[in-house]
Amino acid sequence: MKMLQRPNKTLQWGDLREPSVRQQKQALRSFLWREFVCKNTPVAVNGILRRRFYIRRLKMWEYARGLAALPPNPGGRVLDFGGGGTLPPFFIAAQGIPVQVLDIDQNLNQHSVDLAQKRNWPLSVAHFDLGEPDLELPVDWVGAFDRIFSYCVLEHITFERQKRVLTQLAKSLMPGGGMAISFEFGSHAPAEAPWRELGVVEEMAQILQTQGVNRVEPSLFVDGGERYLLDKSFPDARFTFGMLVLEKPANPA
Repeated sequence: MKMLQRPNKTLQWGDLREPSVRQQKQALRSFLWREFVCKNTPVAVNGILRRRFYIRRLKMWEYARGLAALPPNPGGRVLDFGGGGTLPPFFIAAQGIPVQVLDIDQNLNQHSVDLAQKRNWPLSVAHFDLGEPDLELPVDWVGAFDRIFSYCVLEHITFERQKRVLTQLAKSLMPGGGMAISFEFGSHAPAEAPWRELGVVEEMAQILQTQGVNRVEPSLFVDGGERYLLDKSFPDARFTFGMLVLEKPANPA
């Protein structure tokens, strides 16, 4: 895997200048213009589907860092949890890499299916709730994905559901595969169930660890201390984003 300098950390704008991140950012921008702007095609951000000329650098921090940390493998298979209609799964599928999107928003799922069929991209969707207490993970999903991405989705469901989702995602990850998860972080983060403090990050990482999924090295989660006004709906809330990059050993001890 191609590692970032500090994979497990909170948002700092300087991260976008890291060479591998900058390369992915430029590739995502080119893809957006080529496949969406020039073809008058909408793309979703934060559940809102519309035509866009750019992706805010906050989202680009998530997307580009995730892809820089875990470049999808030709011949591999990718799971995107909660990314219906968004740029990253389209970007990966356009490279000929099969992508499975799991999202409960039927409108975004339909857009994903329609666009993938139109562009002949290997992308499929599912819409079951991975946080359901009695959910049986599909047999063909167990250990099936060598890359799993989820960008700021978990904080919109309850903590108990988050724990179940993380367990199921860990079960879906192939030995030798990697997972990148981003999330709202900070005492004033406004989502329904954000990770407000380091203790929550450690608790969630421990859940993954019990399933054999560990943070990549250097494993320490670093809070850079910066807090920003990131959401226009909450103009007084200063918070940040965090990311965990994890892997499941190919040959567990």
